[in-house]
Amino acid sequence: MKQIIIIALGILTLVGCNGKNNPNDTIVQKAGVENNPGENIVVHNNDSVPFFGKTILMDDSTHIMQQIQAIAAEDDMLSVDGRVLTIGEVGFGINLHDDGVTLISSTQMDDPKVKAVVNYLNHIYGTASEEEPDNYCWRNGNTIRLRPLSSEKGGTVIMFNCNL
Repeated sequence: MKQIIIIALGILTLVGCNGKNNPNDTIVQKAGVENNPGENIVVHNNDSVPFFGKTILMDDSTHIMQQIQAIAAEDDMLSVDGRVLTIGEVGFGINLHDDGVTLISSTQMDDPKVKAVVNYLNHIYGTASEEEPDNYCWRNGNTIRLRPLSSEKGGTVIMFNCNL
């Protein structure tokens, strides 16, 4: 009886999954997830964002943070401590969204440390267009923006988004 139930569940799983993935999807194996080690997830290729010369697959927050940590480990300009990504000498809080990653810092745009971040991004993505003073944009498929933070205290925000 158990064999029949297992076979029936297997057939239902195969039928239920049929057609859900398209040929442009990527199947990724999660690593280091406590509850489901080795679990496969499907990531739609348009659900990825450029991130410091690499690509981040936008799936779940745990995997996104693992990818950010791996990118930072390979780059001398980047370091991660908890949910803070330091670029050069500027610390940015990491905010994850469905369509990308936003980095927010209290460091002001006129600080030379932020200019070093702009130069670093120019080195990776080419010279940014400056649509307004201190409002930088890199377009290469997806969009990366660096601009002043719209708040009373100011600061800097960098957006790595799929749909800007």
